[in-house]
Amino acid sequence: MGNFIVLVPVMTLRELVAAKRNHDCILSLLVTTSDLTPPEKKEAEQFKVDYWYGGLNQFTIERLTEHFQLEEE
Repeated sequence: MGNFIVLVPVMTLRELVAAKRNHDCILSLLVTTSDLTPPEKKEAEQFKVDYWYGGLNQFTIERLTEHFQLEEE
């Protein structure tokens, strides 16, 4: 069985941006085990959406935990 890459569609990012605006959030973070498409990477930069992609490792999980702990304070 061959390996394949699944790309996240631009619609996913647009839904996150809309939710961010609807709830008056200043931060947003898209975490995916897939990669982003080039148009989605461009929109993420334009709308200031942080994203982590690829396999989650322990370091990434720790950063994610710290990110959400900072938001709660």
